[in-house]
Amino acid sequence: LVACLTIDKHHQFEFCYDYSSSYLNVGLYSIENGVLIAKTSDGMYEYRFEVQKDGTLVFIEESSSKVSYYDHKTMVGVTDRAVFKKQAN
Repeated sequence: LVACLTIDKHHQFEFCYDYSSSYLNVGLYSIENGVLIAKTSDGMYEYRFEVQKDGTLVFIEESSSKVSYYDHKTMVGVTDRAVFKKQAN
């Protein structure tokens, strides 16, 4: 399975990278200086993505919360500069 970032026009997000975990990475996001900043609603985690001109988002590991997995066998890791491309609904 691959990681998935879903954002909507109401500035809500869902970041799925460990489908075996019961924790839901959901909350609100903002865009500041070309960086999408996604903060979980419980305030425990923050993830940052560079916004490219074409809308592609690039994960910034250094300034994001650690991405860890419950089961490494079922997931493809989210590493620095991982690319998240926009897909049609």
